[in-house]
Amino acid sequence: MEIRKFNRRADFSDFDDQSPLSEVASVLVNFKKKKVKVTKSKVKQMAMGIASIAHSLGETNDEENYAEEVAEDLFEALKLLK
Repeated sequence: MEIRKFNRRADFSDFDDQSPLSEVASVLVNFKKKKVKVTKSKVKQMAMGIASIAHSLGETNDEENYAEEVAEDLFEALKLLK
């Protein structure tokens, strides 16, 4: 059996940053020269509040799915800000 050496020059150029394995748990955003850490759980809490308001206004019948979609959109927007 052959034992191969570790390749220190591995090519990671085709690594997808958006793959499910590289999911981000928080985002650091600079705001007025201060770093603010926004966690995914806080974004989900905000999205649940937004979904509740949307439900009360008649915009949606399914608060959970609406909240998930809003949370994903908000988190993606925050990742673009960094």
